[in-house]
Amino acid sequence: KWLLGPHGASLVYVPQRNYDSWLPLDQHDRARLCNDGDLWDASMNKMHGGSVQRDGAGYPEEFDYGARRLDAGGRPNPILLPMLRAALEIVAEYDIEQVQATLAAVNEKVLEGARQMGFTTTPGPRAGHILGLRPGTPELKEKLTPEEMIRIGKRLEGKGIFISVRCGAFRISPYLHTTDEEIQQLLVGLADECCDDDDTRAKFVSSNQ
Repeated sequence: KWLLGPHGASLVYVPQRNYDSWLPLDQHDRARLCNDGDLWDASMNKMHGGSVQRDGAGYPEEFDYGARRLDAGGRPNPILLPMLRAALEIVAEYDIEQVQATLAAVNEKVLEGARQMGFTTTPGPRAGHILGLRPGTPELKEKLTPEEMIRIGKRLEGKGIFISVRCGAFRISPYLHTTDEEIQQLLVGLADECCDDDDTRAKFVSSNQ
């Protein structure tokens, strides 16, 4: 999803040093030598490329060269692949360091507002594009059980605010198209759901008007 790809597409980078040592989870014919070749459908005594052929046992056992051996079974989806390529062409134009800096600034705005509500985050280094908001005050810790956090996440989804609950934290993951208005919408939603103090809620509601 961070590569803007469609659902149903998955990519993995395999260093060349691992080409010959990694074994695929999905065992199928197109990962083997002789795939789509003239010998693939030949009688077994005319096929070559695998150890089983030396014993006259049938299809090749040896895998194709490179990372192709790890390709999934089934045929590539002719609709998803052009979509994935277009997405990668967009991402390839981005400056990755600038992306991190931009998203870190977005999450810093979220964290600044969330701290006023009593949230905190795990100390230490973290990636700029993901933020985990944890209950920090005794009041929030008592109120925001994992079950309640999940219910809040579903209610926020009904308001057009999409966050996740992971390991006792609200997971916030903006992207480059996230606007200041959407940041404020998130803070208003969190304040409305999580803060019992009228003054705290009013602070965010009034700033959104």
